This record gives sequence, C-alpha cells and structure tokens, in this order.
Amino acid sequence: MFSKIIKISLFLFFAASVTNFAQDKLGNDTVDNLVNKLKQKVLLNDTQVKEVTLILSKYSASEKDEVNNIEKKIKKLLDARQKIKFEIIKKDWLKEVIESLE
Repeated sequence: MFSKIIKISLFLFFAASVTNFAQDKLGNDTVDNLVNKLKQKVLLNDTQVKEVTLILSKYSASEKDEVNNIEKKIKKLLDARQKIKFEIIKKDWLKEVIESLE
C-alpha cells in the first residue's frame, strides 16, 4: 500500500514537471519568434536581440498594462534609423506581442 502511494506520488510529480517544462518552452519559443520578427524588420544587432528577449520574457509573466513600458524600453535600445523602422511596424508588432503572450 505504501509503495503504491509513493509510486503514484512520483508519477504525479514527474507529470507536473514535464507539463511545466513544456509550458516554459512554449513561452520561450513565442518570445524568440517575436524577437526574430523584430530583428528582421528593424535589423537588431546581437546585443539588442538579447535585451529585447529579456524585456519580453519579463513581460510574459506580468500584466498587459505594460505595453507602453515595452515600447519605451525597446525604443531606448534603437538608433535613429531603427526607430523609424520600428514606428512603421510598431502597431502590428505590439498587437502580436499582446496576442501571443496572453
């Protein structure tokens, strides 16, 4: 009886761990996809890619109200030409960010 309880507990723990890992991976893939789209459109360098990834990773675990903060943080990373390109794609890209990270 005791061994069955231990086996069931271990199975449930393993199942919960696998599920949690799969959800985290999906979140990372989503963030990577959004960053790659921005990288292609705005021509981000490697440092900017890392910073945008960090910004979006933090956002995915926080509230929707922070879209303006995301926009401001990303704009701070960009040079003048990149800001012009970002302004062109900003509306659609931020909409996709909100939809993807809900």
